[in-house]
Amino acid sequence: MKTLSLQAAISLLHTASAVIVDDSYVTFAGLDLDDDEDVFLTLSHDDPEGLSYSEQFNRADNQTVEIDGRGRLIFTNTQGDKTAVQLLTNMRAE
Repeated sequence: MKTLSLQAAISLLHTASAVIVDDSYVTFAGLDLDDDEDVFLTLSHDDPEGLSYSEQFNRADNQTVEIDGRGRLIFTNTQGDKTAVQLLTNMRAE
């Protein structure tokens, strides 16, 4: 598996209009780039029953970010679980 630095992964997240998380739901990447906080990313969504879910990601656990064979970024959440994030970007037809 290929890897990226956390800074490179954050730069890629900045380009995303939205992300697909674990092939399950689409959401916005909630980036928190305040250097005083260890949490740099929060992913949230609501299920069909209206329950809200959120997972957070610490800088310390993601100094190196893997890229899987499908081009998804693999982050480790604060619970120690791996989460696959696929970037969605806007494209302009010329």
